[in-house]
Amino acid sequence: MEEYEVIVRKNVSVPMRDGVPLAADLYLPARDGKVVEGAFPAVLERTPYDKDGKFGEGRYFARHGYVAVMQDVRANGNNGLYGGGLAVMAGSTPWLYDTEFAGNGALAGGGVYVEDSDPSFDQVEIWENSTIGAGGGLSVSGGTVSMLSASVHTNEAWGYGAGMYLYQSTAEVRHSELVGNESLSGGGAVRAVESEFEGTNLRIVGNQ
Repeated sequence: MEEYEVIVRKNVSVPMRDGVPLAADLYLPARDGKVVEGAFPAVLERTPYDKDGKFGEGRYFARHGYVAVMQDVRANGNNGLYGGGLAVMAGSTPWLYDTEFAGNGALAGGGVYVEDSDPSFDQVEIWENSTIGAGGGLSVSGGTVSMLSASVHTNEAWGYGAGMYLYQSTAEVRHSELVGNESLSGGGAVRAVESEFEGTNLRIVGNQ
């Protein structure tokens, strides 16, 4: 039997019939570092025990010519409706220092969702989060977000603002980077609607 290389796509956000997204890891047959084109049989496994533990199984199936989908069930593996990693609402003013948000998925705000609140982020890394809505890394609807020495990178959004999405909000971002975020709808790094974005000493590179 022919064996393939394997490419893994982590934390792909898959919407259910009611609109709630669940995170899935895709294991794909590959050659020479690229996904092999064409139709393959598929194996789907849904688990309440963290899909990351299915790494060996996923690679086995992909090596043998299957597309393997390993998916967390609801309320597991950082799936959520708003803010897969953190939701800040109702006038809250949290301060987060030296914190990481990674591999989360949500309908809006894959990593962090802010609504009518004023959080501060200091030396925070927000990376490889995803959403089928807006704000792959961070979605803000009302309030003021302050970020210092932050890294927002490699997040994905089917909607607007893969790195950050702002609606009727203010973002004060200093000495930070937005790198390699990808949006299917626009605003790879930042999408601001009726909002203010204040940036100082920023590195904004490789966003789409």
